[in-house]
Amino acid sequence: MRTRIAELKARVSAGGLLAATVRAMVYTGKYRGAVDERGFEIVRRLRHDPNLAPSVSLAEFKALLREQFYLLLIDQEAALRAIPTMLPEDAATRQQALDIVKRVLTACGPLDDEDQARLARITRMFGLGDAAEPGNIVPLSPTRLEVQIKAS
Repeated sequence: MRTRIAELKARVSAGGLLAATVRAMVYTGKYRGAVDERGFEIVRRLRHDPNLAPSVSLAEFKALLREQFYLLLIDQEAALRAIPTMLPEDAATRQQALDIVKRVLTACGPLDDEDQARLARITRMFGLGDAAEPGNIVPLSPTRLEVQIKAS
């Protein structure tokens, strides 16, 4: 288990734009619950978008999704700090990736305040939006899960 964790930590900055986009989706939407068929259709298109990545098989995409989930689970702050280093310099490409994140997240309905705060943080990491500073990490309030754990 320790070996696998070390392998994952060594890959925290690996994967490029597609991995950064998937990591942003996982981080921003991790408490939203299930994604409906609209979200899955957007993810399917993401897998075949030549601007984000070459065509990726479903198995490769699932492996990438698992890896990003585990990286966030093992060390969320390190995984988030790495996002700006994974992104291209081209602002239009970063905007396209962020738009995909937003479409997937809002496919099931509007975002709550916590999800909006997470999306704002990701937007800044992508170097987009107001006060855009790639790598700018803004502390958030404890997550709902952390609050529930502390309360029990």
